Amino acid sequence: VTHSHSFIAEAESAVRLHQNHHINIGLNNTFNQAISNGYAGNPTRNRFAIFGSYKFSFKNNQWRTVVNLRQEFIGQELVPFTPSAGLEGRVVNHLFLKANASKTYRVPTFNDLYWNPGGNSALKPESGWSEELTLIASQRKGSISNNYISLTFFNSTLENCIMWLPSGGTWSAQNIQSVWSRGLESTVTIDKKLNTLNIRFTALYNYVVATNRKARMANDNIVGKQLIYVPVYSGQATLELIYKGFYINYLHCYTGNRYYTSDNSSVVGAYQLGNLIAGKNFKVGNSFLNVHIRGNNIWNASYQVVLNQAMPMRSVQAGVSYSYDKPKKHKNS
Repeated sequence: VTHSHSFIAEAESAVRLHQNHHINIGLNNTFNQAISNGYAGNPTRNRFAIFGSYKFSFKNNQWRTVVNLRQEFIGQELVPFTPSAGLEGRVVNHLFLKANASKTYRVPTFNDLYWNPGGNSALKPESGWSEELTLIASQRKGSISNNYISLTFFNSTLENCIMWLPSGGTWSAQNIQSVWSRGLESTVTIDKKLNTLNIRFTALYNYVVATNRKARMANDNIVGKQLIYVPVYSGQATLELIYKGFYINYLHCYTGNRYYTSDNSSVVGAYQLGNLIAGKNFKVGNSFLNVHIRGNNIWNASYQVVLNQAMPMRSVQAGVSYSYDKPKKHKNS
């Protein structure tokens, strides 16, 4: 049995210095308590933050920049100052750019610290820097088509990165001394409407290199090696057809090879999965009914997400859902 209590109090004020200049300042206090059979006790945490931001728009509001400042206290402890800055705007007619850089700081979650088995009360917080650059090309023709392509280049460094790693016969939360992650995330969306038929295709591709930067001990052959269970290549594609309340959706996923040893000497093989769902939506007055059937792993692929842990083969599910929107009462004038 697991449940939690959160109490949040926040005050914020916005000041407009000029048509293109805005300042926000605020305070936030968050208290969390978790109660779980998986914890030895009932841990609590109180976080107090002072934050502010400055926003500036220019070139006829086609470009915007923002600087954020945040200082937190966890209990009585002062945590590192975390600034960030971002820029976004239109480069040319259909091309947009977004860029941001930020200092990161993350304290371990209650599960990281206290879950039994595997929690580690000696964990240190993560800290580092991250940068992103995104290019977006979009084209819209009324309600007939909406096409979208985005490319995001990212780079981040983390000290004391927190990961759950195999330890004996179980998994445990551990700090990895230093991790460098960089890569590319891309998305393509093609959305077409042909009379009463809607066609949407979406593809996502990820290229992620996440490597150790420091050895944990002498003769530790992990420097420059990919983190375990983090695929370098992964992606998915979705094709959806909608016609007069009927719909069919096919999702195909690819996950590349993943190393399960820190020195990258052994791998868990790549796999592909296909899922298919088809159904019909009905609307009568304020009532909504959905009937659907779903096929999981329809190609019956044999695969492992984690070494020696078998995953489900082909399966079929069917379902019916009903909802009712109560009509709003109109007051007599």
